Amino acid sequence: MRQPTCGLCERTGGSCTFPTKRKTPSLRRLPAAHPTKSRLDPQKLERLVGLLELRLGDGGDIDMLAQQLSGMDHSTVSSGDSGLHSSLTPLNYSERDGQAGDDNTDEAVSSTTTPNGASSTRIADDWISPASSFHLSRYDDGSKDVGCGWWLTVPEQVLTELVYLFFDKIQGWLPLLHRPRFFDCYMKNGLFDKRSSSSFSNAESLLLCGMFALAVRHSLNPYFQECSAQDRGQRFAEDAKKYYEMARTAEQGPTLRYLQGCILLTCYQYASGPSHRAWILAGDCVRLAYDLNLCNMDEQQDDCPDPGEWSFLEEQRRAF
Repeated sequence: MRQPTCGLCERTGGSCTFPTKRKTPSLRRLPAAHPTKSRLDPQKLERLVGLLELRLGDGGDIDMLAQQLSGMDHSTVSSGDSGLHSSLTPLNYSERDGQAGDDNTDEAVSSTTTPNGASSTRIADDWISPASSFHLSRYDDGSKDVGCGWWLTVPEQVLTELVYLFFDKIQGWLPLLHRPRFFDCYMKNGLFDKRSSSSFSNAESLLLCGMFALAVRHSLNPYFQECSAQDRGQRFAEDAKKYYEMARTAEQGPTLRYLQGCILLTCYQYASGPSHRAWILAGDCVRLAYDLNLCNMDEQQDDCPDPGEWSFLEEQRRAF
């Protein structure tokens, strides 16, 4: 059989050597089984039985469990040892803490018998960012804290400043409201008209709290000097969230004010950091906009000579 021609040898004048016989492949050796895995470890089995005695508290079933464990495969026993050890170790700690003394009994019980409701409460409260732990002396005044109407306890001059800050700092990148229309509704002689809580609907309170939550970080008022700028809007946002829930459960149709308040609260949630609540609120805003039929508001091109009606339609366009 003619050997193939090598281009390199042809150019250099060399020659290649081709083996006429293929090398016999060597057999691969299987790794020897680990000697320690071929038998049960009596110390591990004894420790398992001891942990089960602590867990069950009743010695009636120990013999049966020991027989079952002794008949199991070594891999199952080793995995069960690690799993039971991790799950039963806190029990040993709690028992030793309970025997330490009467002074530490309450602390040990509270650390080991925490109700499931506490964890669920913490999960449900992730609407509030970690900054909600701040405490201002004015914020914690028990005589002024009236639930979701806390924002009405803020001085009138401070709320007036926040209104102007909103239109100066926030309205530029969130052109949601028509300034003359808002001033006609909520301002009196250049000051915020802070009336009683019953004079504001839930949708209006949601709108105002959303405005204040976004604008308060730009405030230099001494009223907020004890709190950092990024945390000042948290209490307003808490009130806005309560008004959002109250208006959502009310048996009333959606309104433009309610949609605007939801948009402001959504923007605050997004500005405070990643939050799944902001994503849920954004979906609510889209559904409210379609419920209000804002997508079809410009189908009829009618002249609108009334300035009040024009400003209302303009706010609808901005909300959509």
